Amino acid sequence: MFHIIEMDTWKRAPIFRHFIEEVRNVIAVTATVDVTGLRTRCKRDGLRFYPVFLYVISRAVNRQPELRMGWDAQGNVGIWDAVSPAYVVFHEQDKLITHMSTAYTSDFDAFYTAVIRTMAEHEQVRGFGHAPLPPNHFDASLVPWLDYQALNLHVFDAGNYLAPVITGGKYTEREGRWCMPLSIQIHHAAADGYHVSRFFADVQQEIDWLTPQS
Repeated sequence: MFHIIEMDTWKRAPIFRHFIEEVRNVIAVTATVDVTGLRTRCKRDGLRFYPVFLYVISRAVNRQPELRMGWDAQGNVGIWDAVSPAYVVFHEQDKLITHMSTAYTSDFDAFYTAVIRTMAEHEQVRGFGHAPLPPNHFDASLVPWLDYQALNLHVFDAGNYLAPVITGGKYTEREGRWCMPLSIQIHHAAADGYHVSRFFADVQQEIDWLTPQS
């Protein structure tokens, strides 16, 4: 469900208007997250890392209403009850990509199974636009070949794209822990530095929650 924001009573309305009407800009932050627990969980249970990664960031995104903002068909700004990942899958055989989406659910097993099924259904599909995306989506991808320090992906639209764009990189071992660069890019009208910082903290909490207990 989509809840229209009442601008006359919304406390953040002046900040939103400033960044959507006067100084349009995107916050882009890359930080390192400890994915040791995710790697352990995947190895223990025979899981694929990418679907588990999608689950973690989906849980983190859905924790904050600021990361669930968007527009309805009439041009009203509001907040979705939940948002789902629209993500890119790389095909090793031809080095091409496929864009797809899986509906979010907080149930780990159900979401993981749904992502695996979505990937299988799109195995022979390439590119974008083969299926309509839900309006309540955010963008996600994984660049598993590169341990980068910063990433910027510019969305050239009218300057009002509010959904977060989240990218993970290659995880590498550092002093016995496995670390991965994680990037989030989001319109400043939707979120401030606090919300971005909280996103990374939420991601780490979700990883810790999935980590097998010894």
